[in-house]
Amino acid sequence: MSEREPEDTRKTQAVQAATPATAGYMADVGNSLTRAASGAWMVTFTDLVALMLTFFVLLFSMSTVEQYKWQNLVRSLAGQLDSIQAHDKVKPAIAFQIAQDLPQPGTDLDYLAPVIEQQLAAEPALSGGTVRLQAAQLVVSLPAGAFFDPESGVLASRADAAVYALSRLLQTLGNRIEIHGHKQVAAAGDQEWDLPLARAAALADAVRERGYRSAIIARGYGSPLQNGTLGDAAKDRLDIVVLGESAGGA
Repeated sequence: MSEREPEDTRKTQAVQAATPATAGYMADVGNSLTRAASGAWMVTFTDLVALMLTFFVLLFSMSTVEQYKWQNLVRSLAGQLDSIQAHDKVKPAIAFQIAQDLPQPGTDLDYLAPVIEQQLAAEPALSGGTVRLQAAQLVVSLPAGAFFDPESGVLASRADAAVYALSRLLQTLGNRIEIHGHKQVAAAGDQEWDLPLARAAALADAVRERGYRSAIIARGYGSPLQNGTLGDAAKDRLDIVVLGESAGGA
């Protein structure tokens, strides 16, 4: 009896010694599980954000960027960035406070060229017109005979349909417009710009009377034909010049 008591006593002491360590381990396991459960919502949130990002990337990949809007954005940003760059310039002795009004870009001319060609083809009154890009300008050439009698600066009565069709065409454009009158002359030194200028001004006034609201600059040129692809019928012609900047107000 006395020999078993020490052995039982040793076992009891061993169990008592192991109990605190086991209890501490279980407490650590319980704390770890609690922390894991408290952060489980982050997994769901991360999955949701990843799915939303994938959805928006898919939408963008299926979208189509309109070229003329992208070109307008690039030009606008380029102008703003150029204006904030540092330039080393000699400052004048007197500072003049002059406001500088930079022109706003209009619709891209590469985009407008096929659009205007389609509109010309759909208008019988403007069927003799041609469209070409030259020197960062879009030029619509129309024979002067469609609007004026020979050697006359007054619009002919037959020109009403052509003037109306031209006015409707220009109203769809947001770019600045100029009208250039051209007359074929015998030699390069000859000066005969009064008639083409009168024709350009008369056509500009007629277009504005029929609904075009922006300003139009009229110019006259008396010189040999520079572009031989227009043919003899366009030697005396009117060029509708579409510039790259916005028309702005009237």
